[in-house]
Amino acid sequence: MFDQFKKDVRRFEDTPQYSQGWSDGFRQCETEQEALQRQIRMGIEQQRLSEEKKRNNWEEERHLEKQLLKGIDTSGLENLN
Repeated sequence: MFDQFKKDVRRFEDTPQYSQGWSDGFRQCETEQEALQRQIRMGIEQQRLSEEKKRNNWEEERHLEKQLLKGIDTSGLENLN
């Protein structure tokens, strides 16, 4: 985004209105870029949390399955493959 800006340096130095307008516009672009980067970081973090929740749910299910099968003779199940 910021690799496309063009500033007329001579005009920037000689014309206070141009200088002020250019600086204001540049700061606005910086703010928008920062907001976009913040949204990207938040999206990545939300995805990470979602994947962690899925993994935790899977691990909890495996733990519950093991608890349910505790004390049950499962030796006959080996032949089901």
